[in-house]
Amino acid sequence: MQPERAPSRPEKSSPQRHLPRRALLRLAGGAMVTGGVVTAMASPAEAESGTTRRERELRELVTRAFDTINLAIETGEVDIVDEFISPHYRDNMVDPPVEIREALKQFFLDVRAAFTGFHYEVLDVLVDGDKATVRFRRRGTHDRGEFLGIAPDGRELSIQAIEIFRIVGGKFVDRWGTEDRLDMYQQLGVHFKELDELQGK
Repeated sequence: MQPERAPSRPEKSSPQRHLPRRALLRLAGGAMVTGGVVTAMASPAEAESGTTRRERELRELVTRAFDTINLAIETGEVDIVDEFISPHYRDNMVDPPVEIREALKQFFLDVRAAFTGFHYEVLDVLVDGDKATVRFRRRGTHDRGEFLGIAPDGRELSIQAIEIFRIVGGKFVDRWGTEDRLDMYQQLGVHFKELDELQGK
């Protein structure tokens, strides 16, 4: 024989927790209730955008850097770009890479002397880690002085480029990129035979 078991007691159901209607209305916009626990929900903007704070900061930094470059060209005070460009800023499209910050500042002075209204326009910025890929346009009117051996004749220049920048500590430290130099020369009125002569200088 088996010993008799004590009769089991009916399990008590836990009382349901109800929130006042007013609390539910307050929660409807930004939280949900699961099992009586209030859980915060992301705003629609945060839910739609997969960007992180770091990515947003780099995009904003790129925009400010290009705005500063435009101001440097407009005023001739090219040293203001030092805020965003490392003294060891390197061009990695040559082997070995070379530091080009001072050469870049000289380029800004050269286009200021040769063009009216020369400026950069940022079109796209894509961020991946510490790198930003930037598609931008350079525009200006070649009516002031010689540029790359080409005399001014009032032609409009509008050329796009895509470059990759590595950014560390809020400064541009590395650069990779190419541009359509042939298109630039053609817009400035240089033909193939003349281009050979210019490149031979």
